[in-house]
Amino acid sequence: MKQCFIPIKASMGLLMLFYFFLVPGIAFAKADVSTVSLSSLEQIEPLVINGPEVSAALSAVLRDEAFEEASKQRAGAKYFGGITYGYSNELTFDTNEYKKKHSNLSFGLNFPLFGTFQKEKIGKLEAQTASIESKHNSNMILLNNLAELRKAYTTLWIEQQKEEVAQHFLNTEAETEHILLERQAQGLVLPVDRLEFLAVYYDVKRDMTASKLRQTKALKVITLATGIKWEMNEKLKAPSLPSIDGKKIDINNHPEVLFQNQLVSQYEKLLAEKKAIDRDGNLTIGLTGTREFPGSTISGGYIALSITEPFKAIGSKDQAKLAAAPPP
Repeated sequence: MKQCFIPIKASMGLLMLFYFFLVPGIAFAKADVSTVSLSSLEQIEPLVINGPEVSAALSAVLRDEAFEEASKQRAGAKYFGGITYGYSNELTFDTNEYKKKHSNLSFGLNFPLFGTFQKEKIGKLEAQTASIESKHNSNMILLNNLAELRKAYTTLWIEQQKEEVAQHFLNTEAETEHILLERQAQGLVLPVDRLEFLAVYYDVKRDMTASKLRQTKALKVITLATGIKWEMNEKLKAPSLPSIDGKKIDINNHPEVLFQNQLVSQYEKLLAEKKAIDRDGNLTIGLTGTREFPGSTISGGYIALSITEPFKAIGSKDQAKLAAAPPP
């Protein structure tokens, strides 16, 4: 579906609220799709959010928001804990082996430093960017499907109006043919002229068949946009479409422009973080307790700083920073 700018403003929070609380009450038609009758544009517009494309896009939004939240929860300080049970063989004064059992309990906090901290920030920004993209994608699918829904309904209404006029014209076929036969018998109309007059009716019948095809295609579009199968059992109401003044459209508030600006901001943040990337490091603070059998209980604490650097990076240029640096 082609993208179309429609003057509709809705935050993702409102869309999700509408999707989970209002749509189930409206989507009663899924229980018996063969009895749903189409009557007005206002009847089907709220159901566009129930279409399969929009539903899949909203599911992707929930997935990416969950990933974003998980990346936030896993970043920063981490606690750890562990228990160890083992034994050691010790030699006694008479050169005999003596098996000594011991258990160890440790717990504490681990703080990411340097490159490790930067990588976590980059992971959060990337998850946030993916969430922004999925929200924009769902918004555009919703707006595009709504535009296609309006176009399809308008097509149905126009074809129905044309069909009504055409049917009034076809109702005169028998009377017209009778008059032409009388005039032909009187020598006022040639046979070829009579057939030429009657050919107009065949053209109208052909156009009505093509109109039925266009109506079928439009109904399929509405079905895809709403996820519900519709039937036309009554005369459609004239569509009430929003009026758009091209001179008053603010291009800076166009969804695509807003999205691209937000995306640029995210990439600038990512670039800044990747420029600052460094060797990995961790600060660990912990407490330990050891019990020996036989023996006594020993407790203590410790603080440790660890730095990890790829062996090949020692004494060479940092390729990560070179890759993140802007071109000369």
